[in-house]
Amino acid sequence: MAESMNNILKILNVLILFISKWFGYCVAQQIPLPDTFVNPSFQVAHYLWEGKITQIVKELNKVKKPSYILATPYHSLFISSFLDDQVLYVSDTRQSGSVVRIFTSGHGLDGPWGMVSDGTFLYVASFTTDRIHKYHLESGNFAGAFGSEDDSLDCPEGMAIGPNRTLFVTSFLNDKILKYSLDGNFLGVVADKSNGIKGPEDVALLSNGTLLVSSHYTNRILKINSTTNEFLGEFAKVERPVGITVGSDRNVYVTSYVTNSILRYSGKTGELIDVYASGGGLSGPSSVSFADYRTLYEASYDSDRVVLYNSTSGLTFTLPGRVKEYDAEGTFMQGSQKH
Repeated sequence: MAESMNNILKILNVLILFISKWFGYCVAQQIPLPDTFVNPSFQVAHYLWEGKITQIVKELNKVKKPSYILATPYHSLFISSFLDDQVLYVSDTRQSGSVVRIFTSGHGLDGPWGMVSDGTFLYVASFTTDRIHKYHLESGNFAGAFGSEDDSLDCPEGMAIGPNRTLFVTSFLNDKILKYSLDGNFLGVVADKSNGIKGPEDVALLSNGTLLVSSHYTNRILKINSTTNEFLGEFAKVERPVGITVGSDRNVYVTSYVTNSILRYSGKTGELIDVYASGGGLSGPSSVSFADYRTLYEASYDSDRVVLYNSTSGLTFTLPGRVKEYDAEGTFMQGSQKH
């Protein structure tokens, strides 16, 4: 009798072990996985992503309409909070106890959207006031603003720093792409609605200097020569594109606002490669930024969250960010990475 009971217990243990393993592979994980941390500033949740249980999602709480996000290689985050008229800052999301603080507010900043950095200053697009604000990266002190209706700047959103340290800015309401020096001097109109642009949201640069523009209302990513302003045609079709960036793999990553996903396109052909990321509370994605080869931060505008996708298997790529995107040198310039 005792032997029969032992056999039954062994069978039950094996069955329980099998069920637990099957369950672990088929549903969201609720325990910390390798390379994760529990940060009191974050709500932690784990999801299956690309069929791997090693994919992790964290959600930054209490952000009102995050329109744009800029990550550094040190996992510092700058977050535009559109409704609060603030830029928020997290010094290191990997550190337990890291807090979200206000990097800057005031000085007429109203509806902050796109952000770029040259390693010394942070440039922030003020959507409602038609200005580009400039802040000292170390202190957050206001260093001035530029842009006006005289320059045709009307509701600026995405920005990118290109060759010769020129600043490309999307002018959303009048369907233009403008160019400035980093000192704020207006350098002219790069493209407009005659090129098929309607509702430009963001810009990025390919390695050959081609400027990519996400044209929201035409469901297109368009190509422009960033030196001559020559219109080069359509790069790709995307349903309601918003944020766009170029990876160190030379591919292009675009947020599709209505499909709640991040799409990956070939940087050479513009062909769709795959749905790079989705789920995890992602709703109305407006911006994307990589901190390293496995950590993707995404501004989820409609759900008031910043979503982090982490691949501990190393299957993602480091994206170069917003400074010198055309040669993939990183979100912040080498030698100027303070955070």
